[in-house]
Amino acid sequence: MEQRYGSGSANLASLEAPVRLEFALSGPQLRGRIWASEDRARSLPWPALLTEHGPQSLEIREILLHPGSNLARAVYLFRPAGEDGETVEVVEEYRLSKDRNALIGSVTITSAGKKGSQGAYILHRRFEREP
Repeated sequence: MEQRYGSGSANLASLEAPVRLEFALSGPQLRGRIWASEDRARSLPWPALLTEHGPQSLEIREILLHPGSNLARAVYLFRPAGEDGETVEVVEEYRLSKDRNALIGSVTITSAGKKGSQGAYILHRRFEREP
């Protein structure tokens, strides 16, 4: 995975434990899973928030994931531990590239403080299809 902030050119994704994202049919439903490094056995259902401290608890608000739609979208809330932690809304959206060899998308992270939005930023992601 490549991950870039705003219009920056630096890859922010970890090279030591690359994030993997996979969507596959399970019967009539399309399901996603995500994991870090090469350990597919430790994958989590998508959406999931992976941090250096492990997976975080999420409040899922919306998942749009349908076979043939060319869109995978999830909206969820994350509440960091501690009394002072602000709730964060995360919107992930991915589309298949024209050549069908990559998922290209964005992750919009908005701080949802007690007084409304306290700011946001966007990460641009690209997941290359593995052979």
